[in-house]
Amino acid sequence: MFFRTKRVSLRKAAEVCRAVANGDFEARILNIDEIGDLGELIHAINLLIDRTDAYLRESKACLDYVGQNKHFRLISEKGMVGAFGAATRSINAATDKIRDRHETFRDLATRLQGAIARDGGPARWGDRGTEVGFG
Repeated sequence: MFFRTKRVSLRKAAEVCRAVANGDFEARILNIDEIGDLGELIHAINLLIDRTDAYLRESKACLDYVGQNKHFRLISEKGMVGAFGAATRSINAATDKIRDRHETFRDLATRLQGAIARDGGPARWGDRGTEVGFG
């Protein structure tokens, strides 16, 4: 009976690991009754899934906003340890740089629009305006 229970537990663990390897980060090992090394292994597998899932969700949320030129949503660094933390800091720093560049570009475009309005715009440029995309 003892070995059968361990075999069932290992089978459950392998099934969940395969599901996660195939992209199902909702999968977890449930109803954990095991103690000792096997119990520790099963809880460690769930912790690994939890941390990876959190990193993926946070990264996706951040980058979804960046793709919409919205830069307020950084990845939460809480609980991001080791390589997860390093990647989080890297993506957050890149998001900040993208925001800064986007703001600089927006400011330049605003100044260009003002200059065009002040200088008469494409009507005074003749055919040259269409060549550069302003006509």
